[in-house]
Amino acid sequence: MNKQAWTVSKLNLSNIRTPYFVTGLVFMLIFAQSLVYMIVSFASGKAGGQLNISSGNYIWLLMILAAIFIPARNFRKMVNLGAKREGIFQGGAVTYAALAGFTALANTALFYTVERFLIGTGYYAGFEAFMRDPSLMDHKYISVNLIELFGWSARGPGFAIAQQFAFLMLLAAAVHTLTAMQDKWYGWVTDLAIAAILSVFIPIAPLRAWLVRFFDLILFNANPFMQISVCLLLAAAVYALSKPIFARKVI
Repeated sequence: MNKQAWTVSKLNLSNIRTPYFVTGLVFMLIFAQSLVYMIVSFASGKAGGQLNISSGNYIWLLMILAAIFIPARNFRKMVNLGAKREGIFQGGAVTYAALAGFTALANTALFYTVERFLIGTGYYAGFEAFMRDPSLMDHKYISVNLIELFGWSARGPGFAIAQQFAFLMLLAAAVHTLTAMQDKWYGWVTDLAIAAILSVFIPIAPLRAWLVRFFDLILFNANPFMQISVCLLLAAAVYALSKPIFARKVI
């Protein structure tokens, strides 16, 4: 690993204030909403039927926003500061690994502490309980955390963190690479191609089945080791596509 990569990573992490702010603001709003629901439930003695995405999942916004800001804004700053493009490329990977690790740990910790506490009050129910008994929707708040929805929490916090980390790396690599090519003609072609593929695959049953298999592979895979391996391999391949893009990018 290029020594400059660590410096670039530190600079990236300290120069994505907008992603930090937006993610923190959204997380606090959703978290506050959950607390308000709990207070109202304690006061009234009953809970209204609502289904909400867990506040911890909104921390995932940090990965998406960082993967937009780093190639769109930080790259030019790094080059102007004298950083080599190879160091910037490697530093970006280190940055995303650090953010994915933090995000996976934070969401998993919230799932096993705060969300378990809320469910323990009797006014909330988790996704698995809701799937077993949909009538819970009539008198409880349903809290859906995506690590439970995708089955990553079924084998404990260790796998929940690892599988979440792998998927977040793939998500960051995809957003990073798409953002990097947006000022080129092939970026617009890629956008159109993705839209065309989705519009064709979704309505046609045999093609839709292939799309479902892909998402099963990276999200709902019953084999956690395969899910982790596929996500990390795809993340590495997709992220590698950004290297020639930045190598030719004019500052």
